[in-house]
Amino acid sequence: MSKHAEQFDAIMDAMRELDPAEANKHGELRVQGYVKFWRNPVTGKMTSAPERITLDIFPPSPQRNAYRASEDFALLSVRARNVLRNVGIETVAELSEWTVKDLNKLRYCGAKTVDELESLVQLHGMELKP
Repeated sequence: MSKHAEQFDAIMDAMRELDPAEANKHGELRVQGYVKFWRNPVTGKMTSAPERITLDIFPPSPQRNAYRASEDFALLSVRARNVLRNVGIETVAELSEWTVKDLNKLRYCGAKTVDELESLVQLHGMELKP
């Protein structure tokens, strides 16, 4: 058996000891491993076998809903699309519910971006709220 296979077996043994109750409803676990190697002080070479293996269990990250932007947003610059994505605006109708003052408060949404978003809303026969 190779040195790498022994290391892999040691990690797998540690993972087998994990509590299945920690898993989510799909039986998934997020495991982060920490393997500590040591350097031989005489030769200066790294060891071929890990000195210690530590595994930490984290709950799996929840799936985020996919952002589904309107095709009308294809006319916008990347910055404007990113501003809309960051706040979750998916349609022009949702955008028309915002005020210029509220848009100016958003991160990376300066005067030019607000003008661009306002033009898009006007293109569809709507206006931003006063």
